Amino acid sequence: MTDADAAPSLAVCADPSAPTITTTRLLRAPLARVFDALTKPALVQRWFAPPELAWALCEMDAREGQGYRWVWSLPDGTEVAFSGEFTEIISPERIVRTFRFDRMPESEITETLTLEAHGEHTILHTHTLHSTLARRDGQLAQGRMQSELHARYARLDALLDALALDPSELLSLVFSRDFSATPARLWAAHTDLALLAQWFVPKGTTLVEATLDLRPQGTYHYVLRLPDDSTVGCKQVFASVTADSELVSLQSFCDPDLAVTAHPFAPDWPHTLHVTTRVISLTEDTARVTVSMHPHDATPAQWDAFDRDRGATLTAIRSSYAQLSRTLRAIER
Repeated sequence: MTDADAAPSLAVCADPSAPTITTTRLLRAPLARVFDALTKPALVQRWFAPPELAWALCEMDAREGQGYRWVWSLPDGTEVAFSGEFTEIISPERIVRTFRFDRMPESEITETLTLEAHGEHTILHTHTLHSTLARRDGQLAQGRMQSELHARYARLDALLDALALDPSELLSLVFSRDFSATPARLWAAHTDLALLAQWFVPKGTTLVEATLDLRPQGTYHYVLRLPDDSTVGCKQVFASVTADSELVSLQSFCDPDLAVTAHPFAPDWPHTLHVTTRVISLTEDTARVTVSMHPHDATPAQWDAFDRDRGATLTAIRSSYAQLSRTLRAIER
């Protein structure tokens, strides 16, 4: 039997006697990759919503008893929100979750997603249970469901193909902020030891010492004093340095001999992060900083920890760059 014979490209079935819709779709990727695309927020954002909508929020904790919340921005600026809970998770074979439109909580549905291995590929069965036949029939009567599903699965196909080539980059956490500062000033803020000391210090800590060797295979090493008066070492080893525009580094906690150590308070956190920082010129006097990071040489458990803490990590990055903005304004004065 060929893959083409295994399942229709997209099969949709509505039970005439029950408020359900069942869809079946063959996906040319293994179970684990499809499961990741269904449960990791960084991946869900790349395929689930139509391209004309922007993600304002994508929070997911795909563990039994936990939930998710998605917020989309429409072209006119209006926001729509969806949320639900995961009632059953059997990785990588089964997901049961509720799904509701926040403006219409009475329309909550229950979705059961079953992933069936077919050689190196996966057949995804989605069983949707509505509260009433009338609500189910109302969805079908809109006439857009099949075309929207075809488009959504086409985006998922493209993502799964890309994941086969470079999964870590697609799973990166990405931050971006524009500054009223010249590109040269922003580059200096990331590469000058005295300037780094003014902003690249996490809230609640103080900088004890720092050294910087700005070159490929060079290291930025710094020691922080924590509120309990203990100290922790950190390092960035530069993989590449492109003058005035890009730093690529491997970042980790370290001991006094610069050996990589675990996170002092989160042992399941990735020991090393691959971080790319870019300074992009917008105008003569404005520039953008983008930061992209993902775990380096990490275990599945460490990837899970990184995914669970994306929100907290992004909040910490935003706080650091807010401090950079204040530092730049103070320098201008």
